[in-house]
Amino acid sequence: MFTAALLSANVMIDDTSLLTLFRVHSQHVAVDLRSFEVNQAKMLKSYSRQFSDVAYLASLSRGTPYERAIKFVFLNQKLACLALPERPQLDDLGLNTLGAGDLIGWLSFLPYLRHNLRYFAIRLLIPALPKAARRAVAKFTFDLKVGQALG
Repeated sequence: MFTAALLSANVMIDDTSLLTLFRVHSQHVAVDLRSFEVNQAKMLKSYSRQFSDVAYLASLSRGTPYERAIKFVFLNQKLACLALPERPQLDDLGLNTLGAGDLIGWLSFLPYLRHNLRYFAIRLLIPALPKAARRAVAKFTFDLKVGQALG
């Protein structure tokens, strides 16, 4: 919706007033608190929809100043998907692997992410790890997010 709003000729208003209260429940936005396995299954299921959404945004932003930002979102989602211990088998085989074009594309964002080189490197390296190591990283991240959600 944000990209569609940017590409429209209408005025966009930035309003800082709260729309809802923050609540923690078993299906918190950042992490499903029920279990690591449930959280991983939920993440696997969501990737095909997310790739579909990004493809739609890419078609809307083609030829606009936002095209590069959408490419970053796509590559970031692809790297996150490939970092999962159990990788989804997506219809588009290009989404199931990390190619040279992806690496070059990700490296092209280095000037924008230079302030956070650790994130940049970790996002790129985790998909290359063996499944057991990807699982350990995912479990560590899950535990961290649960701790943050529960305070």
